[in-house]
Amino acid sequence: NFTGFSGSFNSQSRTIYGDLTLSATMTWGAGTDTTTFGGTSGTSTITTNGITLDAVVVFSAVGKTWTLGSDLTVNPARIFRLINGTLDAGTKNVSIGTFSLNVGTKTLSLGSGTWTVSGTSWDAATNGSNFTVSASTATIKMTSASSKTFAGNGKSWPVLDQAGSGALVIRSPGIISASSRSG
Repeated sequence: NFTGFSGSFNSQSRTIYGDLTLSATMTWGAGTDTTTFGGTSGTSTITTNGITLDAVVVFSAVGKTWTLGSDLTVNPARIFRLINGTLDAGTKNVSIGTFSLNVGTKTLSLGSGTWTVSGTSWDAATNGSNFTVSASTATIKMTSASSKTFAGNGKSWPVLDQAGSGALVIRSPGIISASSRSG
């Protein structure tokens, strides 16, 4: 809990086993290290209060559920990976570079916010076995000006918004509430 902290949290690889609350007056040091949200079971809340996580972000804990207490922003140059457990965005918005899965049992509840993907890939197909998605009423907004790929793994997805000028390739989409549209 960084409530009241106004310094800089240096970049290094770390595993967070419980809740995370960042202070709106702090900075998150830049780096390519990994922040893993882990644990064994139960529910943890991630509240970033407008601070951008400048690290590879990984969710990996069998039987664990993470909920968002605020919008979540990850540096667009970093990977956002779900391995084990459940990530529930609720009503919050999520901004990431790329989305990927790894081998494990995982559930993604997209909620009702907007998932802005500024990188070139939303990959729910590679390592997509044992993966459940709850599309809800969210929007996945692909904003890259470069060519980008949405690999849906045959799942049901919410609105997919082609919001960048680069071409959008849709592979194994499953069901998309509203297919790509220019934005």
